[in-house]
Amino acid sequence: MSKLHKKISITLLVTALLLVSAISALAAGTPFTLVGELDYVGGIFKVGTQEFVVILVAPDATACTDDTGLTIACTSLVDGSPVEVIGTYAGTPAVYTASSVAVLGKYQGVLITKSPLKVDADPTTVEAEVFDVNPDTDFPVSYSEGDTVEVTYKAVGLTKLAYEVKLVSSGQDIVYTYEGLLSAFDSTTWTVGDYTFNIEDVTLPIYFGYGDKVLVTFKITAEGYIATEVEILETFVPIKTESARCVDRVGSHPGVRKIAEDVGADYKDILALFCKGFGLGEIKLAYRYAQGSMYSPEMLLALRAQGMGWGELKKMAGNNPGDEEPGEVEEGSPGDNGRGHEKNNNGTPENLNKPDNPNKPENPGNSGKDKDNNGKAKGKNK
Repeated sequence: MSKLHKKISITLLVTALLLVSAISALAAGTPFTLVGELDYVGGIFKVGTQEFVVILVAPDATACTDDTGLTIACTSLVDGSPVEVIGTYAGTPAVYTASSVAVLGKYQGVLITKSPLKVDADPTTVEAEVFDVNPDTDFPVSYSEGDTVEVTYKAVGLTKLAYEVKLVSSGQDIVYTYEGLLSAFDSTTWTVGDYTFNIEDVTLPIYFGYGDKVLVTFKITAEGYIATEVEILETFVPIKTESARCVDRVGSHPGVRKIAEDVGADYKDILALFCKGFGLGEIKLAYRYAQGSMYSPEMLLALRAQGMGWGELKKMAGNNPGDEEPGEVEEGSPGDNGRGHEKNNNGTPENLNKPDNPNKPENPGNSGKDKDNNGKAKGKNK
């Protein structure tokens, strides 16, 4: 065979292969993807104005899934559901045949972070939803952390792929509250439960410490959780001295009951302090010093448990309730250590009149007393 004949043969072969490939592609159809609201009436499937065929007979049956990714019967698809339809079209006029129909989920909540895309229906819980995104994900022109958004997504295995993020409302005027136990703090942040709040613009309580039950009012911004107000709901009072005085106790304690009546407190509250090793005189004195003060009796006793003297506690509270009755204070004297204090940035008193005592703990607050958080929370609009 001549070289010319060989060249012609090769050209014909290539042309034939291209023709076969084109015919095969035509037979297979052209891929399409439709995303929108399902219109399913009288056995006819539509997304928008585009009809498509769902094959219900094996082996080419269309695969249909719900918004969790589980396989469902295509005949159970609900009219009006958001769906993604994948398939091919071929012929003249073109017939659209679906190979899969996936029901898309919708999730509405507060945008916590943009990257990763994290949205929480209740931002005062830690159960935020995280969504994958891709270049085709449709985002609002303008949106920010704290806004309420609606995410349309497809379940893909254990992940959720966001198709669209729609802005529902701005979060500029929305505030939330979170209640829990204070587990860590410094001059700029409080950690309450599983959340860390920026407290730089907040007027802090006169005293606070580890384990206190607190209520934080906050907003969500691009900078994180920004506290606008903090409140001490319950001061954690550490054990002053180990005592067996309340072990196997039956009936009420007459001394505790008398103190409760004298100071107008609940018997159970006084008994709890008594069982932590505080003397009845100390408890009565704490209630007396707290009258008209910015400090609660529990705050004063918490500082007492950390080693502060009654003289400095009295001066710190700014109260002069009069001479104490003989024997009221079991340990220490109201006149000992007469030093004045006010709060510092860590929520604990700061010595004003004397140099620091090197033998005394730097922070007399409820330091080192962590507790597990059992907080509860709610959101509100202002």
